[in-house]
Amino acid sequence: MSAKTYKRFNDSEDSMAVFQDCLTTFNESPVNPNKCRKLLSKLYRLIINSVSYEPIFKPQEATSLFFSISKLFQHQDNDSLRQMVYLVIKELSSMSDDILMATASIMKDIQSQDSIIKPNAIRSLVRVLDSSTALTAERLLKSSIISSNNDISSAALVSAYHLLEISEPTSKRLINETVETIDSKKSNGKLPIKLPASDLNSEEFEKLQYYSAHNTHMSQYHSLALASSLKKNDEMGLLKLIKQCDPTTVDNPFARMEILRLCHRLVLKNSSKIDIILPYLDWSLNGSSTNNFIVLEGCKIIFNLKLRDMYPAAIDRLSYLINDRAISSKFAAVRLVSDYCHLLTPELANSIAADIEVLVNNENKSVSSYAISTLLKIGNSDNIESLVNGLKGSGMSDDFKIILIDSLAGLINRFPKVIVDFLLDGLKSHEGSNLLKNKIVDCLSILFENDSMNNTLDETFKINILESLCDFIEDCEYTDVLARVIYLLGEYGSKISIDSSVFVRHIYNRINLENSIIRAAAVTALAKFPNITEPLLKNIAKNDLDDEVRDRAVICVSTLNHQNDNLIPSVDPNNLIHSDRYLRILELRMNKYSEKNDFSNFDIPAEYEIDIKEIEADQDMKANLESNHLDEFTNEADESSQSADDGNINPSDSILEAKIRHKYTDLTESVLNEVTKSKKLTDSTSEFLISCQRFIFELNDNTEEILAFKIENTMDFPVQNIKILDDDNIIENIEPQEKVELLVKADNVVLENDKYWSLSFEVDDFEEIFEFNAL
Repeated sequence: MSAKTYKRFNDSEDSMAVFQDCLTTFNESPVNPNKCRKLLSKLYRLIINSVSYEPIFKPQEATSLFFSISKLFQHQDNDSLRQMVYLVIKELSSMSDDILMATASIMKDIQSQDSIIKPNAIRSLVRVLDSSTALTAERLLKSSIISSNNDISSAALVSAYHLLEISEPTSKRLINETVETIDSKKSNGKLPIKLPASDLNSEEFEKLQYYSAHNTHMSQYHSLALASSLKKNDEMGLLKLIKQCDPTTVDNPFARMEILRLCHRLVLKNSSKIDIILPYLDWSLNGSSTNNFIVLEGCKIIFNLKLRDMYPAAIDRLSYLINDRAISSKFAAVRLVSDYCHLLTPELANSIAADIEVLVNNENKSVSSYAISTLLKIGNSDNIESLVNGLKGSGMSDDFKIILIDSLAGLINRFPKVIVDFLLDGLKSHEGSNLLKNKIVDCLSILFENDSMNNTLDETFKINILESLCDFIEDCEYTDVLARVIYLLGEYGSKISIDSSVFVRHIYNRINLENSIIRAAAVTALAKFPNITEPLLKNIAKNDLDDEVRDRAVICVSTLNHQNDNLIPSVDPNNLIHSDRYLRILELRMNKYSEKNDFSNFDIPAEYEIDIKEIEADQDMKANLESNHLDEFTNEADESSQSADDGNINPSDSILEAKIRHKYTDLTESVLNEVTKSKKLTDSTSEFLISCQRFIFELNDNTEEILAFKIENTMDFPVQNIKILDDDNIIENIEPQEKVELLVKADNVVLENDKYWSLSFEVDDFEEIFEFNAL
C-alpha cells in the first residue's frame, strides 16, 4: 500500500495494519471465522469510505487481498462469514487484475440450496465475469430466475440487468424466463413453505405467517425492469409486455408504477398510443391502488401529457392526499400541484386552494412553505397580501425561501408594494445565503425592467426602493450581490427626475471602502450620472492604483467626451448576410496559420482582405444573377421589393432572409412579401425558450411560407437530434444556454393541433417531447 493511501485513511483506521492483518489471518489454518469476519468488516468500511476517485488499493495489492479472501470459501459452515466475503469481493473486483480465481467457488455456492448464501453468490457472480466468460453463467441465471424463492429470483434478475453492460447477447437470451417471472407468485424464502401440523402453535409458525403476509413480490418489479430494458428498441414487444402486465395480476407496487412509467415513455415517443395508458391512469386514480406514490405518479403523467379531461379526477385524488395523515403524502401532493398549477383552470385551482390553505400553518416547515408557494401561484388579490405578510418572521430555511421568491417573481409586477416590502426585509436581514440574496435582486430587477418599458410604478415608490438599496450596500458581505445592487442604483437611479446626488454619494463610498471588483462596478455606475461624476471619474482615471478600476474610469471618461460622436458606424444590413460565412472562413484560415507555430509574420489585414475579396466576388455574382432575371418580375413585384428595401429592415431579418434563400434554392428568385414580428411561444421558465417568425415569399402568383424558429436550451445538459413537428430538418446538438435557428417550411409540417406544437429531442438516447404554444 502506498504512503499516500496510508496517510489518507490513517485518521479512521490503520489501513496498513488492516491490510497486513487480512493477508496473515486469511491464510491461517484453521480459519477463525469471527476474527475473519471482523477484519472483513474493517476492510469493507475502509473501501466504501474512500472519498477519492482513485482506488484505495493498487491493482497488485487488491489482487493479493482477493486471492487471500478466496481461501475463505473453504470454510463452509458459517453463513455470516460467507456474506461478508461476498460483500468485499464485489468491492475488490473493480480493483484487482485477476478475479477469475473465485468464479468456480461462486458457481458452486449458486448450485447449493442455501437460500441465504445463494442470492449473495448470484449478485457477486456478475462482478467476476467478462465478455468471454459471461456465457458460462447463462444456465445458472436461467434456473435462478425461475426459482420459486423471491430473493433468489430477484438477485438473478438484478445480476442479469448488470450483465447487459458486459455481455448484452447473454442477457437477451434470458428474456423468456424474465417475462415468465412477471406473472409468477414467489415465496419470500425466509422460512420453509410448509410446517408440520405439530408446529402450528409454535413461534416459527407465527414467523411464517408474518413473512407470508408481507411478501413484497419484488421479483416482479425486477423482471419488469429487465424485460423493458431488453425490449427498449422493440415497440411491439413493449406493447405486448404492457398488455401482459395487468395491475390485477401484478402485486408489487413498484412494478405497478413501472408499468405507468413504461406506458408514459411509449406515449411520448408515439402520441397515437395514448389509448394504451388511459386504462392504467383510470386504475391509478379510482381508489383501487392503496399506494400513494402510484396515485402521485398517475397524476404527474396526466399533467405531463396534458390530458385535460382527467384533470378533475387528478385534482380530487390530490385533495385526498393533501388531507392524508402522512406528512410525506401532504408534501408530495402540494409540490405536484405547485409544479403544474399553471395548467389548471381557475375553477380547479380554486377547488384545491381551499385544501392547501389548511397547510399554511402546518408544523412541518417544508409542507407549509410549499403550500404558501402554491397559493401564491394560483392566488388572487384577495389573499396575496395576507400570504406575503404571513411569510414575515416565519423562520423557514433559505431553500424554501428561494422557492417562495421564485413564485413571487411572477407576481411582483401585479402586486409590487406588498411583495417589495417582503423582499427588502429579506435583503437587509443579516441572515440569508448568497443565493437567497441574488434571488431577491433578480425579483427587483424584473420589477425595474418592467417599469422601464411600461412606466407602471410611482416615482416615490421607486425612490423608496433605491434608498433601501443604498442602505443595504453599506454592510453587504457578498461581493456579487453588492455589484449587482450597485448596477441597479446606477441604471435606474440616474433616471429619477429629482436630485440623484444621494445615490452618487453611496456609490462613491464603495470606491473608497471596498475591493477592486466592487470598486470597478461602482465606477461604471457613476458613469450613469455624467453631470455630477465627470470630475470624479477623471480623478480616478489618473490616480487610482488598481488597473481594472483605472481602466474602467478611462473608458467611461472617453465615452463621456465623445458621447455626441457616432462611435459605432452604421451597418449595411446587406453586408451582415455574409457575417456567418466570413467568420467561418476566418476561423478556418487562422487555425491553418496557427499550425505553422510561427507568429512572427502574422498579419491580420492580409487575412481580412482575402476574405473580403471572396465576399465581394460573391456579391458581384449575386448581383449579376439578379440582373439577368430582372425582366421576369412584374411591376407589382418590383414595387413590393422596392418598398421592402426602403422600409426599416431589421438586420437580423435580413440575415434570416439570406439564410432562407441559401437553404431553399427555389426561393432565390422570389419576392419577400411579408415578415411578421418575432413571437415568443414559451414562457421564461420553460426547458426551451422558443420564438418564431413567418417569412412569406411570392413567386409567379404562388406563396411559400417559411417558419424561422429560434431555440435556446435553458437546461443544464446538452440535448441531441432536435426537430419541430414532423419536419425533416434536425439540429444534431444544442449545448446548455446555446441559441440556434431552425428553418421549417410550413407545407412540410403537420399541424395536428392549432393550439400546441411539439419539439422532439433526445437525452442519453432517450427521446422526449416538449410541447409549446402554436404561432
